[in-house]
Amino acid sequence: EVVEFLRPEHKIADLIGFENLKQFIIEEIIPGLRLMTKHAISSIIVCGPNRSGKTYTFEAVAGELGIPILVLKNLRSQWFGQTDVIFGRLKRVLEVLRKVLIYVNEADTQFGSISGDAHETEKRLTGRLQAMMSDTKLKGRVHWILDTARPHRLSVDIRQAGRGGDVIVAVFDPEGEQRKVFIRWALEHVLDVPLDDVAMGRVDVATQEYSVGAFTTLRSKLNRKATGTDGKLTVEAVLAIVEDTLLPDVALDRLYQTIQGALNCTSKRLLAPSYRDISRADLARKAADLEAIGIK
Repeated sequence: EVVEFLRPEHKIADLIGFENLKQFIIEEIIPGLRLMTKHAISSIIVCGPNRSGKTYTFEAVAGELGIPILVLKNLRSQWFGQTDVIFGRLKRVLEVLRKVLIYVNEADTQFGSISGDAHETEKRLTGRLQAMMSDTKLKGRVHWILDTARPHRLSVDIRQAGRGGDVIVAVFDPEGEQRKVFIRWALEHVLDVPLDDVAMGRVDVATQEYSVGAFTTLRSKLNRKATGTDGKLTVEAVLAIVEDTLLPDVALDRLYQTIQGALNCTSKRLLAPSYRDISRADLARKAADLEAIGIK
């Protein structure tokens, strides 16, 4: 009930788009995770807006390495002292494993807080997890991936180098030619003819706020619509479906998460093109403007 073991079967080659991120993973992350020495990457924070493909992408990293993922599900207990017992069991498991990747989804909520107003048990658990992340006995054998759309809510200690701050990767919504890769992936398998430039332009406009998750949902919707029509739809029928589809009203929340990803990313080459020339001071001001209207 506390941990779950997964062994992903998909690999980096199975990922759609994100060529720059895939190259970074192949050149920097995978070699750093393969090491069994003190120079290995201990932990990675993966941030960016919800439904940008963070989890699927970094499951592919484990698939590429051929190592299991240990997913932390619930380390806290309602019973006094039981949280410490659970943590002790987890630590013993990690000490006997040769190589494992620990995946923490929604890490900003899972790790809790070490601030003065946090519960003592929560502070103690978070402190122990932080210490485990920099434990030299586990270096090169236990690697952490902290997945969050809100990296600014992680404690400063976790974001330091030697812990989560070793590598902070931001995963953004696709832009430019990468968007067209996702458009073709979502549409062309059900089209009776390929997309021409005019149709591509219409879809591009209609999907401006689409995340990777939204493209995945659209692909499934088109698959359902194509059932009973020999698996094919006309371009006009597909365009009508795309233009009729409205996304949930979460654009400002996702914008704030994107800005926080850009503020915390540790590699300029991973920034989305539209964010590369914006200073961190300007990004911080944009985040503050959104916070002023209640977006956090």
